Amino acid sequence: MCKFCVQHGKGNKWFHHIDNFEKKHLDDHQRLELSRAIYLDLAKENIPASGFMTQYQVLFKGIPFLLKTPLVKHAIRPAVNRLVEQYHIGQVITLEEACRVVDISGHVALFDCWCRRHKGNSEACCMGVGAFGDLADDIPELKYINISPEEAKEIMEVYEEKGCFHSVWTVKPPFISTICNCDNKVCHGTEGLNLGISSALHKGHEKASTDPQKCNGCGLCTSVCPFGARYEKDGLVVADIQACFGCGLCRHKCPQGAISMKKDIQDLRH
Repeated sequence: MCKFCVQHGKGNKWFHHIDNFEKKHLDDHQRLELSRAIYLDLAKENIPASGFMTQYQVLFKGIPFLLKTPLVKHAIRPAVNRLVEQYHIGQVITLEEACRVVDISGHVALFDCWCRRHKGNSEACCMGVGAFGDLADDIPELKYINISPEEAKEIMEVYEEKGCFHSVWTVKPPFISTICNCDNKVCHGTEGLNLGISSALHKGHEKASTDPQKCNGCGLCTSVCPFGARYEKDGLVVADIQACFGCGLCRHKCPQGAISMKKDIQDLRH
């Protein structure tokens, strides 16, 4: 099992453990401040000043700049990875795993994607789940709608068809905040990966496995892989299992049904 499952899943997938959705986590003052700040930022409202939030904002706004600075980026990466893992991590999940999350959570609030908003595009495709979703009711400035698990699943299916992968996010792990339908071009998680922050977006629990007897080499899977795990070389489709994050988009795209998701038995984390 991955370390989050060992610490927070009681032997099961950590994002399917009901304790990680509960209101008790908001008794942590920093977690509550961060949760409210996310919603207020989406609502374009001022975030109440506090020593913790001022330090947090200065730190996280400065990190991308520092990670693009050749002289310091290698030196600070280990510390940044630890900091990100302490406050706000994501993990790639399959559509089936995401559907189970909304079933377990008990409440889903649909609102604008933070990443898309900060790239200039308002698009309601992020889903606050459990107690984090409940907190939206306390932010009158926030534009959101409460939706049923079935409605959430339909939305996720639409985004998978568009080529967006699904991810689960936390506010100070293990408190689960959101399911997002991520566009690789604007996702801050994948941007973090590109800057060398591996803790920004963790690999999923499964890998995409190809049946060579069914694969006809059409290459359609290479066009949708957000992580460069599938590509064409010398006229052949290459699947790099070590680069796979387990999103399942290639499986969805394959017209031959040659790709299936399987537990990664070679990865000692799982």
